[in-house]
Amino acid sequence: MPKILVVFGATGNQGGSVVDSVLEDATLSKKYQVRAVTRDASSGAAQLLRNKGVEVVEASYDDERAVAAALKNAHTVFSNTVSVFDDDEAETLQGNLIADQAVKAGAVFLVWSGLPSPAKISQGKNAQVIRFETKVAVEDYIKTLPIKSAFYWPAIFMQNLWGPYRPQPAGDGRYVLRNLWNRDTMLPLIDPRDSGKFVAPVLADPEFFAGKHIAGVSGVYTPVQFAETVGEATGKHVEYEQVTDEEFKALYPELVSMMQHFREYSYYGPTQPEEVKFALEHATSEPKTLLEFLENTPLDLGDV
Repeated sequence: MPKILVVFGATGNQGGSVVDSVLEDATLSKKYQVRAVTRDASSGAAQLLRNKGVEVVEASYDDERAVAAALKNAHTVFSNTVSVFDDDEAETLQGNLIADQAVKAGAVFLVWSGLPSPAKISQGKNAQVIRFETKVAVEDYIKTLPIKSAFYWPAIFMQNLWGPYRPQPAGDGRYVLRNLWNRDTMLPLIDPRDSGKFVAPVLADPEFFAGKHIAGVSGVYTPVQFAETVGEATGKHVEYEQVTDEEFKALYPELVSMMQHFREYSYYGPTQPEEVKFALEHATSEPKTLLEFLENTPLDLGDV
């Protein structure tokens, strides 16, 4: 009889990818019965899941009763929460609540979508990357609970090209990606819609992955390669320009500590090459490259 796999955030990029990877895998689709948890069970994305034969339940991640109901008879859980930018503790509380209720429900395995810790990697020198540390706090808490667990660490989202990584017109026909990274800073990237390719192996062999983390990464790019790839995909002349920390702070004050961490310590820390190698060796199929992502999701830089 299939075991119940509860996927939180199932209508989002990560959770949706995990659901699809299970449904499309001949072995996993027999091993697991998927229950999708979403904050809005009436959404179009939720209806698409129902059309695939997935059970859909609605739950606010702050609602203990709703979370407990969503986890009834759960065997395995994929937990993914969204950063709450105006409340540093909210995401940690939500992740801990899901973990607590998974244990109470009798679940035997929990996969938490988290992030590496800049504070630990830098040995306390950079403890200001709050968006990372709120997720790290959940991982640390899960490790104290009587449940086997594994941890998925997705890399920098390629979708950031529509945000702080978007090249800006220079006024002379060029587009410039400005950041405080060194030109040789190594940036791991992922389309979160490929997350299932890294989580599926964990679901297939939980005993092997118990206690481990697996990165979600398609490749590693320097800022120069990043800019050149955007230029190739858009047909524009795109360059990388390193700015001072103060200049970057004037543009994105909330991101300074994060970008400094990438520059000084690497996203995954000193073991980044090994993290990337391990992840790609175990992925069920090759994740899309940055160029493939941009070919499938065109970025319009506009006209200078």
